Amino acid sequence: MRSLNEEDLLSSQYIDKKTVQECLESLPTSLIESDCTLMKAIPNYIQPNSPLISRIKGIILKSHFLWSNGISNGCVSVGGSFLDIADISRKIDFTNYELLHIWDKMKLSLSQIQEEYSKRSDNESLFFLSHFDGILDEMKLFAENNSCIAISKEEYDRVHDLIIKLRISVSSNSSHNISELLIEDHTNDAISMLVDVKPEERFLKFQSEYILLANKLVLKQSQYLNSCIKHFSWVVETYSDMIPQAVFKPILEYILIVYTPYFNGELDWDIPYAKKDDFEKGLNIIYSTFQKWGGKNIFWKSYKPRFVNG
Repeated sequence: MRSLNEEDLLSSQYIDKKTVQECLESLPTSLIESDCTLMKAIPNYIQPNSPLISRIKGIILKSHFLWSNGISNGCVSVGGSFLDIADISRKIDFTNYELLHIWDKMKLSLSQIQEEYSKRSDNESLFFLSHFDGILDEMKLFAENNSCIAISKEEYDRVHDLIIKLRISVSSNSSHNISELLIEDHTNDAISMLVDVKPEERFLKFQSEYILLANKLVLKQSQYLNSCIKHFSWVVETYSDMIPQAVFKPILEYILIVYTPYFNGELDWDIPYAKKDDFEKGLNIIYSTFQKWGGKNIFWKSYKPRFVNG
């Protein structure tokens, strides 16, 4: 029987499950331990009740790739690998004890990142720390997928809040910060980061990002227009008292004007990546805030929802 390499493991065309299992079980532990990519791939191919599950879990729990952040002896190395443990933990059932072990190792890695961040203040050093964004995203995903771990709510909230705080701080100095994500139309990624912003910082630090988001709605240009209207209307409704009206009132008015022809019968709904029922709901929310701020729009004042089912 030939040996199984990583290309086999990562290929969706390789479907001989029995052969895969035999090859996986024959892999030397030392090979798996030394190869992060292989360790990530194996959980995709383990069969239920396979004895390999216990073996791979043992390797993962002891692995130096688990929450590897590149920090060692006060130095930070860039470009290292770490395990996608959030994804792995969805494919392999870890016991609560094992999840707690992963959680504790995550906390240690997180504290190291926090320490490195607190030591650096100049822009060049902060930019250098932008490579932590990937592992912080992984930490956030793991924490949210495993919130049932037997820890106190206070500890969970403290750790989760720290992950988000560091992720936002790192992103603001990253080559892929929120503004650039929006400009490059990685809009869903940008929105997922904006969701985590603290309410009191939302328009204090990220006003320009929300202007960019609104501009996508005005121009009707994004592969994620539906996400744009959902998030923007949610923010407008939820934080109407915190939004600088002088800046955003004209923007809300223009959004309403731009979409009026699509709801008064003048134009057919032919906007790509946009669902009319979602926009109807979002635009009504935007109008409610616009009206609350003293704005007037005759059409939207009298508009009755019509497209409940799209």
